[in-house]
Amino acid sequence: MYDQVQTGKEKGVNQMAGTKILIVEDEFVVANDIRNSLEAMEYAVVGIAASGEKAIKKAEAERPDLILMDIMLRGEMNGIEAAKQILARFNMPVVFLTAYADPLVIEQAKAAKPFGYLIKSYEDRQLKATIEIALGKFRTEEKMKYLALHDSLTGLPNRNLFHDRLTHARFRAYRYQHLAALLYIDLDEFGAINKTFSQEAGDSVLREAADRLTKSVRKTDTVARIGGDEFVVILQDVRKKEDIELVAKKIIRTISCPISFNGKECSVRASIGISIYPYDGLDNDTLRKKADSAMHQVKKSGKNNYRFCGFDDSSVKMKDELKHCKLMPNEGLFYDRLTYERASAYRSRSFLGMLYLKLDMLSSAGDSSGRRADSGVFKKIADRLKRAVRETDTVVHIGEDEFVVMLQNIQKDDAEFVAKKLIQSINEPFSLNNKNYEISASIGISIYPYDGLDNTTLMKKADEAIRIKKNSDNHYYFCDFSADACFED
Repeated sequence: MYDQVQTGKEKGVNQMAGTKILIVEDEFVVANDIRNSLEAMEYAVVGIAASGEKAIKKAEAERPDLILMDIMLRGEMNGIEAAKQILARFNMPVVFLTAYADPLVIEQAKAAKPFGYLIKSYEDRQLKATIEIALGKFRTEEKMKYLALHDSLTGLPNRNLFHDRLTHARFRAYRYQHLAALLYIDLDEFGAINKTFSQEAGDSVLREAADRLTKSVRKTDTVARIGGDEFVVILQDVRKKEDIELVAKKIIRTISCPISFNGKECSVRASIGISIYPYDGLDNDTLRKKADSAMHQVKKSGKNNYRFCGFDDSSVKMKDELKHCKLMPNEGLFYDRLTYERASAYRSRSFLGMLYLKLDMLSSAGDSSGRRADSGVFKKIADRLKRAVRETDTVVHIGEDEFVVMLQNIQKDDAEFVAKKLIQSINEPFSLNNKNYEISASIGISIYPYDGLDNTTLMKKADEAIRIKKNSDNHYYFCDFSADACFED
């Protein structure tokens, strides 16, 4: 009710020019005082929320530039937890306004990565300074992240972001049973422009080529610059070869049109090599190398053309082709998937949980866990694991008695809940081929980014969590969030 009353009053304020701010405060008088102060400073208050849950909903609906958050709120969610979720889901800066100066509370607040922490009571000039510093810091961080992933000359994604986008396109193709295409483009005669005119002319040509490439594809596709005069295009949701050919022909046609620079015309052409997922490769490096090789073959045979590497049947659609191309999760694809999930967690500032499961299998005869089990046993276990997690999570069988479960956008408590659920699911006895099986499991848990920033470290720490602390079955073990040591939870 409190939130609804405030919303009516705020409608006139929302029209104000300036930075949009959301207030999260459960004391009516305090919230109104903050709003009045902000309006006097010519900020636009887009909403007031009295609980963490409502703060998240308002943040999603209003998309404020900054959130002023009290820590102790009504409801089940405090301000620290709400701030964590808002930052992870919407990438919005939060400043805590609180009466708590307790070192323990401040230490807990750090986990939410706030952009400011202001102790009540404060003067308006202190509030404004805190807001402006927080906004400046946030904008600087966003600019640095953008520059790290984009080409400074053309504004296109650079090599780093290209690999991320290609990984995303592959897994989208895998999930929805489509194709993904990689077009490797080299500008013919570009070197002559720098020599004949100037480097400035060459830069102008590169910017124009980038603009033309972007206009030649859909918004869902990606154009990136990965070298001097080398570009790549990633096509998502492709169903047949003809779709790719249409884009390649369009690029060649549009790039070949003259480009004006200081009253003079410059001309370049495009040589294009094309690789297709999954036929030409299952990983980024293979797809890139094959497309690059096809592009060089075009340059050797006359330039200004395109060439596919290996995929020649243009009449068959994807749904029929996949009958002959089964993509089963394996260790190689697991590392690829883990890379993709890490990149997604980095972009969204969320946490990724990796649960490494080691199984111990016992039949009714008391066979040791070292014996080779029927393949049907592992299928049965895989089915149970899949039912125990969300559809957005990933279960991979990476070895005879080894599984990995990847949990998207989770907190430590979520990983603990899932680990317990997995163990409970695995422990249920079952029969197969006239044999009774009792399964037990140990689970090592590592969390990105706390326990590692790369695949190897995350796997190593999850494995160490089991080996160092394992002294009985049916347990799960976390890597410590703040140290290399592991602890049993």
